[in-house]
Amino acid sequence: RPLFFILCLIMIPLATAELATDHWIRTLMEPVLRNEYTLDAGWAIVASASIMMVLRFFAGIPLKFLSPPALLLFSSVFSMVGLYLLSGATGGIIFLAFVFYAVGQTFYWPTMQGFVSERFPRGGAMTLNTVAAVGLLTVGIFGFPFLGSVKDNYDAQTVKAEHPELFEKFKIPNQQFFVWRYDSIRATEVLDDSSLDEPSRANLQGKIDHSARRTLKVAAVLPLIMAVAFTAILLW
Repeated sequence: RPLFFILCLIMIPLATAELATDHWIRTLMEPVLRNEYTLDAGWAIVASASIMMVLRFFAGIPLKFLSPPALLLFSSVFSMVGLYLLSGATGGIIFLAFVFYAVGQTFYWPTMQGFVSERFPRGGAMTLNTVAAVGLLTVGIFGFPFLGSVKDNYDAQTVKAEHPELFEKFKIPNQQFFVWRYDSIRATEVLDDSSLDEPSRANLQGKIDHSARRTLKVAAVLPLIMAVAFTAILLW
């Protein structure tokens, strides 16, 4: 059945959007939350996880009105908006973005598993475990390294623009993610370099933190891909 293999492919961006972004989002959002609200980013993760927990108790309600592909499309749109807002939002918009992000994440994995079990009931545990395994394997092989590479590239580009001499001194050569060659730098050593005075160090740190958040804007492309795929499945 072609649909089953399509769903396996969709699990690649789905698992990355759900699991890999959860891993990175605390690191990326920590500076802005601490500076604006003296708040540890871990609490934002706790809040979004709480929203997910509550919504999953009532997951049957939206399925009375939406088919599984429609609910997955709905989740993809919310996740895309949440990640895009988190990539640059300030003030109260940050918390609104976390709500969008949490609502989008809520229904991904369980709805996909439910969709597979409904469409391929004779597959039983084999088809369910295959889809889940594809997601878990690819999030390690593709998801975490992909977002890490994007963040490294943004860090390096920021240092290159602000202090070219430090970029040349601390760059890590020959970095490659599959076919994409990207810049990478030992950011901690750059910030510890004795040539930087305190104002310059603080300014560079702020610009690195700001540019690193753009990683979430790249991550928003993943639910966009899923939205297109689920729209096609819904129409089919």
